[in-house]
Amino acid sequence: MDTVFGQRWGSGERIRITPKELNALMEGKIIAVDVEGEYVVYLQLDDESED
Repeated sequence: MDTVFGQRWGSGERIRITPKELNALMEGKIIAVDVEGEYVVYLQLDDESED
């Protein structure tokens, strides 16, 4: 699959989180996301971001 980031392999699925998961991030928790049963991505809110 070609994207604006170049050639990508895999299903191209989006990672969607629930409002409850978003609240957990905002409370400083880290969320582990299973990606296609292959690996895990850890999400953490960056409080220091300027955006």
